[in-house]
Amino acid sequence: NAVSESEGFTAFHFACDKGNADCAEALVRAGGDTSLRDKKGRTGREVAHLKGHTAVLERLAALEKVQGEEVSARGLT
Repeated sequence: NAVSESEGFTAFHFACDKGNADCAEALVRAGGDTSLRDKKGRTGREVAHLKGHTAVLERLAALEKVQGEEVSARGLT
């Protein structure tokens, strides 16, 4: 979760900013914190939305659904 000094972007922010759904997913699966905000107060998901990167948003939504189902299957909800 290292942050760039110029914009306050994490690797997740950069992946979302560039529309790289594969990288964004890999970072989430590796435990990256998707709630961190840049210097303008935006999460990576918000950056993807502002840039119109629907593929990133769709991938993150699908990943959240799968992860939620895995948690439910283990009886942790």
